[in-house]
Amino acid sequence: MQNHLSLLITTPPNFNIVEINKMTDASPKSRLEQIKSSLQKGEIVQAVTVREFIPWFNAERRSSLVRWQIRQHLKEVKLRTTPNFMDAYIDSPISFELVEPQNNESPSSEPSLANDSQDTSLIAGSLSDPAFRIGRLESANKKPLSVKPDSSINEAVTLMLMHNYSQLPVMTNEREVKGIIGWEGIGSHLTLGKPVSFVRECMKSHYEVNLNDSLFRVIGRIIEHSYVLVRNESKIITGIVTTADLSSVVRTILVAFRN
Repeated sequence: MQNHLSLLITTPPNFNIVEINKMTDASPKSRLEQIKSSLQKGEIVQAVTVREFIPWFNAERRSSLVRWQIRQHLKEVKLRTTPNFMDAYIDSPISFELVEPQNNESPSSEPSLANDSQDTSLIAGSLSDPAFRIGRLESANKKPLSVKPDSSINEAVTLMLMHNYSQLPVMTNEREVKGIIGWEGIGSHLTLGKPVSFVRECMKSHYEVNLNDSLFRVIGRIIEHSYVLVRNESKIITGIVTTADLSSVVRTILVAFRN
């Protein structure tokens, strides 16, 4: 894994690429200070994945202590990641932004684990802990296969058989969900002898959760409905989590508890 950061600097008409901190022994503070300096100059810092970001701090996982340490490093240099590195999926890209100082912020105040209310709740293991959010699951970050309301039933059936799916979201675009179509809905129509030609004729209401929702609160919905669609802060459907993914849910929870 590369342990350095590339910066893309916009200097029309050509783009210059500046390699920052290729040295593997570079400190986290040095990396972040250089990122801050580049952003202040109007340069664009290349995004990195969470998996690439965590090793900067000599860590492999986002344990409570590691998250707190990274937050303090970011706070010290007045940077933030978008999306929040604590919430994002491990292979999702995160970018860096400058944080404007608040009027009531004391530059000389020392960072304290006990005084950081957000991190105190994390270490206490509350339901707000990012380690227990559905956004940490791979399936929640994998764009789902979908069909349109006017798609033929044959198309939906073929896709479900080819991919071994029990249901498909019915969507007109990445944000607008019209419903869900699955074997249950198709079967109920056929059992009643109703002719079915298009997806819209037998789709049902769908169920969705937010990317930052707690896994503990979501598990019940997954069991009840066999799936949930996942929507991010930009209102985009980012994935679908089904009962088949529950083993990943349990594994995520166990890893978080172990750390």
